[in-house]
Amino acid sequence: MQPPCRTSELSVLEEVLVEASAGGRALLLEGDPGVGKTALVDALAACARNHGAPVLRVVGVETEQELAFSALHQLLYPLLDQLPRIPAFQGQVLEQALSIREGSPPGRLAISAAALALLKVVAKEDPVCVVVDDAHWIDQSSAEVLLFMARRLSGCRVAFVMAARSGWNGFVDPADLPIITLSPLNPEDARTLLEHSHPGLAETTRRRLLDEAEGNPLALLELPQQLNTAQRRGEESLPVNLPLSARLESVFADRIRLLTPTIRFGGQRHSPPGRHSSYREQGPLQDRPPERPESSAIQNRSSSRMKRSWC
Repeated sequence: MQPPCRTSELSVLEEVLVEASAGGRALLLEGDPGVGKTALVDALAACARNHGAPVLRVVGVETEQELAFSALHQLLYPLLDQLPRIPAFQGQVLEQALSIREGSPPGRLAISAAALALLKVVAKEDPVCVVVDDAHWIDQSSAEVLLFMARRLSGCRVAFVMAARSGWNGFVDPADLPIITLSPLNPEDARTLLEHSHPGLAETTRRRLLDEAEGNPLALLELPQQLNTAQRRGEESLPVNLPLSARLESVFADRIRLLTPTIRFGGQRHSPPGRHSSYREQGPLQDRPPERPESSAIQNRSSSRMKRSWC
């Protein structure tokens, strides 16, 4: 399903699929926690599947960040039956890297070249969509291989889209990759999303939620779920600090952990004792770098070819 209010960004991602039918294209999607990156890559994957294209999906997992080639294993495991289609020594290289053949992992270049060769062989039959979500959590070894592949897609019918958090890409080096930066929703789109996902809210409640969420889609979806029926109907006053769902607490705890000790201590020092955490207290941590110039250029590109191929 298409994410509400993200039609322009989805059109750009769909254009990547269109271009991949003729030659490879890679792109990095970045944004703050909860801004809608996963919803967009889910919609992109669904679009590819609807047009008969295979989708290879990788999801970065924090607890696997120290496991070498764990993300590469996610990518290539569905393709192991295709290993006989590449040179035997390259197949052995990948089997050793993924620990399904005895022997020490070969050099990183050999692994990267073999992984790219396998992807190109698979893409000869149909365009392939590769989606890497939560790329900031993937292990360093896999990140190096995936970036090697993403930068060498010329003549390879592969759409390669990675999604990571703004200002913190983990081991993913975005150099030479086109970038789309997702911003918070504008007030009109934020209101549309809130009304679509939580109809029937009292106007006073709706205004408070919009003010607290500051255009963050995840907050707009999750904050109303923590209110009781009377609060949603406007029959009971909302608390000074809106309660957070476990998902929101988890997402923004990660952001706080990534701050420098000085900034983190300053935030704690100014927070009155005894108060419960609220979205507004955790959300606005404005320690982000300025938006990359590439994003506006990409978003302004024409999508006139959108309907000609996959989407």
